[in-house]
Amino acid sequence: MNSKILFLGAVMMLPTFASCQQEKPFPDDAVDKVYEYLPEWQAGYLDIHQISTGRGNAAYLIFPDGTTMLLDAGDLGVHTGTQEIMKAVPNDSKRPAEWIAQYIKHFSLPLKNNGAIDYALLTHFDTDHIGQNGKLAIEKVGLDYKLTGITHVGNLLDISTLIDRGYPTYDYPTATKVTGAHISNYKLYVAARDREGKKNEGFVTGSNTQIKLLKAPGSYPTFEVRNIVGYKFIFLRRQNIDSRYFYIPVSSG
Repeated sequence: MNSKILFLGAVMMLPTFASCQQEKPFPDDAVDKVYEYLPEWQAGYLDIHQISTGRGNAAYLIFPDGTTMLLDAGDLGVHTGTQEIMKAVPNDSKRPAEWIAQYIKHFSLPLKNNGAIDYALLTHFDTDHIGQNGKLAIEKVGLDYKLTGITHVGNLLDISTLIDRGYPTYDYPTATKVTGAHISNYKLYVAARDREGKKNEGFVTGSNTQIKLLKAPGSYPTFEVRNIVGYKFIFLRRQNIDSRYFYIPVSSG
């Protein structure tokens, strides 16, 4: 498979290439409804799943060699009726992270990795992308952070490398701009990963090596994940000037 993916960075969202299909019918679906199911991943394919929990964003990717990535894991908490995202789906019997983990374990069966995630990338720090810190966030004995969104997923599935737009300083454009109870909770989770020796990284605009094939890169030499935009930089390539790369500041105003 000779393909490339242009990854649109830490402030953009990927388009939907594969929609979520439920393993079981929704409770309110007609019993005679005919369902179609997504095929299992196969070597050489790029699978992109948008996982709809109704309470936040989440996308699961399997690269052609079996490398995996989670893009966001949101949890808006209690449905107020005024939020931009719908009620919990398929229902609220589980937290969004639990539905995400169940979905990933199902579609990662061909990989035989029990749902392990090679890369988790958080596009930004809104609650529908990393999780809230309200009354539905779960306290767990022995942890100094609550389980919600990405912190919950990280306790259900193994995440090898966590990437976000602020690590390690979380001070752009200023530290006061990167605040909030949900962000403080997330930073406690990141600090716990640091203490455990797990890999955390800041998003590197322009890089095509930060996120890469890990299982069989030699089998897909033209496959590339390129970090296009993050914070104040975008990536441009000028074809006729020795393929050099230019980083252009973007006004924060």
